[in-house]
Amino acid sequence: MPYPNSKQKCVLVLGDPLEWRIEVKMARVYGDNNRPDDTGVKDILSPFAVDRSALADCLELVALGGDARRAILIYGFDAPQRAVAKLIAAFEILATPA
Repeated sequence: MPYPNSKQKCVLVLGDPLEWRIEVKMARVYGDNNRPDDTGVKDILSPFAVDRSALADCLELVALGGDARRAILIYGFDAPQRAVAKLIAAFEILATPA
């Protein structure tokens, strides 16, 4: 399902009629070369739409409106001194409406 004014589409839509809109993001704190991937934090926490982060996806999901439920699914793998749970906790703080 496309987002308004965007080339991006929602990753997963469920139900007929529509019940869920779900975005899926990987929290990648280490790259294929077994070195820290500092862009992994940006991919989850950046507020800028151009970065296509999980946080920016929240804004896209809200902009769709409608009655469907919305969710962000973040998955990843822990690495030494880089627990994915900490990144997800930071996301939850930023994504919670004030």
